[in-house]
Amino acid sequence: GGMLVLSGPGGRPADVERQLSDASRAVQAADGIGSAEALHALGRIAGLAEQYGNPENLEPHLCAAVLGPTWPSSRSSLENFRRWIQVTGKAAGAEGELRRTLADKEATLGRDHPSTLFTLNNLARVLQVTDGVQEAEGLLRRGLDACEAGGEPLAFAECTFRNNLGVLLQGHGEQLDKVTPYLQRAFDDYRRLRGQHHRSTLICGHNYGLLLQSIGRLPEALECFRAALEGSEKGLGPVHADTLRYTIDVGRALQDMGSVEEAESLLRAASARCQAKYGINNLSSLALLQQVASVAAAAGRPEEAEELYASTLAESQRFLGDTHPLTMSLLEDFATLQNECGNHGQARELLQAALTKHEQIEGTDQASTLVTLHNLAKVMQATGDYQEAESLFRRVVAGYASLMGESHADTLSATNNLATLLQAMGNQEEAERLYREAIAGLERTLGATHACTLTSVNDLAMLLKSAGRPDEAEPLMWRVQRGRQATLGPDHGSTLTSLNNLGMLLESMGKQDAAEHLVRQALSGSRAALGPRSTTTLTCSNNHAMLLQALGRHAEAEPLLRQALDDSIATLGPSHPTSLTFCNNLAMLLQALGRPEDAEHLMRRALDGRAAALGPGHPNTLTSANNLAALLEGLGREDEAEPLYRQVFETSQEMLGPAHVCTLSAVNNLAMLLQKKAEAYDEAEELLRYAMEGYGATQGPTH
Repeated sequence: GGMLVLSGPGGRPADVERQLSDASRAVQAADGIGSAEALHALGRIAGLAEQYGNPENLEPHLCAAVLGPTWPSSRSSLENFRRWIQVTGKAAGAEGELRRTLADKEATLGRDHPSTLFTLNNLARVLQVTDGVQEAEGLLRRGLDACEAGGEPLAFAECTFRNNLGVLLQGHGEQLDKVTPYLQRAFDDYRRLRGQHHRSTLICGHNYGLLLQSIGRLPEALECFRAALEGSEKGLGPVHADTLRYTIDVGRALQDMGSVEEAESLLRAASARCQAKYGINNLSSLALLQQVASVAAAAGRPEEAEELYASTLAESQRFLGDTHPLTMSLLEDFATLQNECGNHGQARELLQAALTKHEQIEGTDQASTLVTLHNLAKVMQATGDYQEAESLFRRVVAGYASLMGESHADTLSATNNLATLLQAMGNQEEAERLYREAIAGLERTLGATHACTLTSVNDLAMLLKSAGRPDEAEPLMWRVQRGRQATLGPDHGSTLTSLNNLGMLLESMGKQDAAEHLVRQALSGSRAALGPRSTTTLTCSNNHAMLLQALGRHAEAEPLLRQALDDSIATLGPSHPTSLTFCNNLAMLLQALGRPEDAEHLMRRALDGRAAALGPGHPNTLTSANNLAALLEGLGREDEAEPLYRQVFETSQEMLGPAHVCTLSAVNNLAMLLQKKAEAYDEAEELLRYAMEGYGATQGPTH
């Protein structure tokens, strides 16, 4: 065999090549290809490959080391290595080898021999990646039946099949009450057979934690992740790949529960240990940096997060290649951050590049392709390209329904996002229907208090509020607030946001005292739990100021809104959509205070910023233009206001449709201006009838 050389750049410890060479010689010197010594050496080779390199040049050397690639026993010896080929995106090659190995073992050893079942399990795992899910499920059920019939000698294999079957069913939309028994029993049996700290017990406990996380039982999931992390640290060491993976999941769970500071401390410490041991060119090192970037973004430090994502993505591209799953995941996360920061053009460019790669590698209707399409649709919506966004959202919903089933959580979440877009486009009727479909499906699939279910309930409540049906919206918002407080705790950002939304709804219903109490409670809670410059705190400050303005307490509202604007600019930048929204809101407040010159300056600043960041046809841009026209009209500058109203009307009608709220608002305002001109009465009447009919059709006759 000689020296085994891994392709790809450096960054490996100096003795890796020596270790590979020693392992290769150990394979050749072992007493039989199937001996413990040979398998142990092969495991070392596969493990080193996974940690430090790209396997493209390793496979031929490894096959030569085990007497050639066609000898049946060598296939069995190579199975663990094949599994890593699967992880690196070469699952098709692994599938062919495993099918041949399975056929050999069935012919020579029998269908229910432990070695045959070992190959059966590995083939099923590969088929999940190559979209042979139904065949994979059949293989796992066959293996589970054989193990149950085989009794105690196959008890450990039975746990493995039960765990893997549960993971497969969970990932492909099976009802969670049917999945839970598989994973829970596998976890219990592993602990009974192997002990609390055995690696298989930890893996299964980790999988059970992922299930709990998926159904919104975050504290229990965190407990499972912590147990896996503690056991792995004791049994495998602080820098083993399993330990580091469990660290990432603990950090992610803490972040989801709002404990961002604790998550960041844990992840940064693990990242430092990992890089000290392996360097940056290592799967675990890069995955940890990805999660640190996510935490930085959640902590309200987008510039730091952007720098981390960019540098980690570049390292991953150099070390693993452009199409490695981790590289693609980093690309998606980086694009999502860019979109949230208002850099929609860059987000679109990154996602379109990712989409091209997914379609070339996996096809147009696979899960990873649909994830990218879903994110791209969100970017299109953010930039006001509603027609393209709608086409993509509908494609995503249909793709998930075909691939996962109509009741799968991914299908239902995509349906909810399509409803959000349709609501923004003014199609309230279809949006409401889709929201209700999503809620009913998510309640069945994930439960009534799951985060995804509550998000859909909240979105439906916001639609009902905007449609002038606050009495229907209020019980839904109370449900969201109580559900989030019970599952996430009172200090979580989502809980505080729902409290704030509820307060704003109560204000619109004339319940001012209760509204102000809730909005103040949300703001003080967010400042204490998340910090004065978190995005949740900034939004709560803005909404509190809006509430005070609605109550006529302008003097109290102005300093609060100015502080929110200053903090948003310092944290997110002056061209971020949130900063521009606060700028527009402050301008409206100053106009109400009788300071039109200051208001005009801020309105033009908001309009220019939105036009540059979002485009001239985005609803926020059109709203700013409409507000500026109204201000100019109030100052007696009708000659400047009228063409601006007409521009908003024409652009909104073209981009958003004739019944969109922006279109109708511009029509109404233009008509009111034209009433001042005797020669324009006929046009004014025509426009007012147009607006009245439009509002009646979209909002209802009693809005």
